[in-house]
Amino acid sequence: MADSIETRKKSPRAPTIALDEALDRTLKIYDKDRLHAIPTEIAAKHMGYANANNGAALQCLASLRYYGLLERPRDGFVAVSKDVEAYKFAPSEDMRKAFLRRFVSTPPLFAELLDRAQAGMPSDESLRYDLIQRGFIPGSATTVGTAFKRSIEFS
Repeated sequence: MADSIETRKKSPRAPTIALDEALDRTLKIYDKDRLHAIPTEIAAKHMGYANANNGAALQCLASLRYYGLLERPRDGFVAVSKDVEAYKFAPSEDMRKAFLRRFVSTPPLFAELLDRAQAGMPSDESLRYDLIQRGFIPGSATTVGTAFKRSIEFS
C-alpha cells in the first residue's frame, strides 16, 4: 500500500479551471471579505463548497492562486489580491482586459503556452500531447488544456 502511494504520479502545477470561472469564484470571496486574510475553510464556503477538505475545493483554491487572484499570507489563510479589486473597479474595458491578460499569463505553464501559440492556437489533440510530454497525466492534460483554451478565449 505504501508503495502505491509513493509511486502515484502527480501532474505539474497548473490551473484546472478557466479564468472566467476562477475570477467569478474570487469575486464571491471578495464580496464577502474584501481583501482580508481569511481561513481557507471560509473561502471555500464563500465559493459554494461545504468545506475546504475535499479535492475539488483544494484544486479550485490552488487554481485561484496560480492565476494570482488569491494570495496566501500565511498557512491556512488566503486573501483576494489587490489586482482583483483593481479589476473589479477598473473604469474602462481596456483596463479590465489588461488585467485579464495579466491573470492568464501568471501561471508559468500558461505563459509558456501563450508564447508558443503566437502563430495560432494548437488543436486540442496537439495541446493534450504537449501537456502529456510535460509530465501531465492524460486526464489532467485534458482538464488543463481545456482551462487554458477557455481562459484565452475569455481574456
